[in-house]
Amino acid sequence: MRVRYAWLPLLAFGLQACFVVFGREPASIPTWMRTFVLLVTYGGLFGFLLLNRHLPGCRLLLAGAALNAAVMLANGGFMPVTPQALARSGHSGYIVTQGGDQFVRRSKDIVLEKEDTRLWFLSDVFGIPAPLPFSSNFSPGDLLIGLGAAWLTYRGLIRPASTAEAGLAPLSDAAARQSVGHRQSGKELDDGTGCAAQDDRPCADRPAVPGRPAVESAGGHA
Repeated sequence: MRVRYAWLPLLAFGLQACFVVFGREPASIPTWMRTFVLLVTYGGLFGFLLLNRHLPGCRLLLAGAALNAAVMLANGGFMPVTPQALARSGHSGYIVTQGGDQFVRRSKDIVLEKEDTRLWFLSDVFGIPAPLPFSSNFSPGDLLIGLGAAWLTYRGLIRPASTAEAGLAPLSDAAARQSVGHRQSGKELDDGTGCAAQDDRPCADRPAVPGRPAVESAGGHA
């Protein structure tokens, strides 16, 4: 599979990771700056997915990224999550209060009640409960992104094997046809030149006797 402009998602996620991990307190970051970073990162991701939409799973990735971008733009550049959802996933201890708002530490999530969330159905409404491994909260967009990434990985793994098999099959058929052609041409050559005709000369079918010269012709002498 040919992937074009692979540096675009790396740049986008790198910028977003730096903004989340090394940024200042979420409440102190102006809304315009959060929106700008969101537009730049998702713009790079959208550009990459559009340029590579021929790849398997890229349309699912594009749809998931669009849903996440829509809900985050509607909520000031943050991904909303309810306190109840965080409690189910066991992440209530990560909530921090800054400037009258509540955020999830080291993430791009903001804690909002359902009635205070714009496009709530696109926020982190799904989750893996705390007793299970990898407990977390995720959105419908995250689900589509996961499905698209899994399909892209699966097709990328099976395609090299199928390509190799498809390349060997024509080669084997060509070799078989070439072998049959050689046998047919050899048969035609034998029939046309007489090289394979029966030798009816006297004593031609007898084995040579050591010490005697071979018969030169039908009327020759030993």
